[in-house]
Amino acid sequence: FIVNSLVPLGMIAITVFVGYQLGRIITADYYFAQSLYAAQANRGTDTYNDQIQAMTLNPMDDNYRVSYSQTNLALANALASQKDLTDQQKSMVTQLVQQSIREARNAVSLAPQRAADWENLASIYQSLINFAQGADQWTLASLNQAISLDPSNAQLRFSLGSLYFSAKDYQTAAQAFNLATALKPDYANAHYNLAQALKLLKLNDQAVQELQLTSQLVCVTASADCDKVN
Repeated sequence: FIVNSLVPLGMIAITVFVGYQLGRIITADYYFAQSLYAAQANRGTDTYNDQIQAMTLNPMDDNYRVSYSQTNLALANALASQKDLTDQQKSMVTQLVQQSIREARNAVSLAPQRAADWENLASIYQSLINFAQGADQWTLASLNQAISLDPSNAQLRFSLGSLYFSAKDYQTAAQAFNLATALKPDYANAHYNLAQALKLLKLNDQAVQELQLTSQLVCVTASADCDKVN
């Protein structure tokens, strides 16, 4: 009798535990959805707090970490753009940036095979290149990791080219932009940036060819982009 009664008790315990965990996940999704609504309404504080609730309830979801890292960076940028910051506000900017990096790192730790999480970490580092020593190398390392996981992603190649272009390594930038156009032939921005790199490398004939290709892509209708390319 004792042995037989333990079986259903064990099943009840498992059912209760699974139900509890499922409830936490569902509630976490609710708070995360609320954070997205708050973000659309430009309610930064609500976005921030709702995402903390979501992560607390389900700490294993890397998507929450990615969004929270971006929220922290956006709040830091908004605060830093204000004039005459107090010492407390400056400290808050630093804290938000640190939290942004931390959560972007947490995301890649939770899902190391997800290229988008590495891309997010790269974008966080890239935003700090002018402020933090070594941020350019961290950006490059994260971006290369994303590319290794998703080698056919033209956007990642474009981002890599943009990074090298900013560093005035126009040869490597041109190679990355060229790969982006090979992966996505209708990628107008990649053709345009490739043209700029080629121009700086004094490969003018190739630069003109890339601009002509860009024109074919963006000048379907009259636009400011079309005028710029022409």
